[in-house]
Amino acid sequence: MQAAEDYGTLELFGKEVSLTKLIKDLAQEVLNKYGIALFPEDLASVLEKADAIKYSSNIKLLKKAGTNWNAVDFSLLDWHVYNIDTLIKALGDSLNGVYPLLKAVLTGEDFDHTDRVYSLLTIANLDVGLKAAGCLGYDKVLLPLLELLCGDDASYTYLGKSYSGLMSPEDYDALEGTDELIAHIILPLFNSLVRELNTS
Repeated sequence: MQAAEDYGTLELFGKEVSLTKLIKDLAQEVLNKYGIALFPEDLASVLEKADAIKYSSNIKLLKKAGTNWNAVDFSLLDWHVYNIDTLIKALGDSLNGVYPLLKAVLTGEDFDHTDRVYSLLTIANLDVGLKAAGCLGYDKVLLPLLELLCGDDASYTYLGKSYSGLMSPEDYDALEGTDELIAHIILPLFNSLVRELNTS
């Protein structure tokens, strides 16, 4: 992520206020309110809720980086991935910070929120809206791709439940949680790849 552009300063009541910092803080406040993690420290909070003990070293590194992604040494992050199940769990935990947008992109569920944000030392009221139109990414893009790559045998098991084929768009749209959205894409592909390797 590139460094934020400098928008200069604004003088309020004899005090200089950085417009760049003001914009950054406002963006972070609004996005966090809607469950979207924008900066490393925000992702740290998401991981604390998921599993503070397992991700303790990641949380520490991300908090130290604050709002600067360039300060994150990604080689030091440990996601505790040992098999396909832990991979799905780690992906789900790390993407929880963008779940509302992921849901909109994959299921067609619009993300549309407008709120009043009080900022600028409470002298200005700002109405801030965030919108993302749903685009049926699973139905229109991923499902045809999965059908092509997995062929006729797309069976898999997730959380003890067996699936004999790819999930229908209607069932997929009803899923809740980042883990589930990811699992029903990755597991059919993974199992198809394993079957292909075992028969070659």
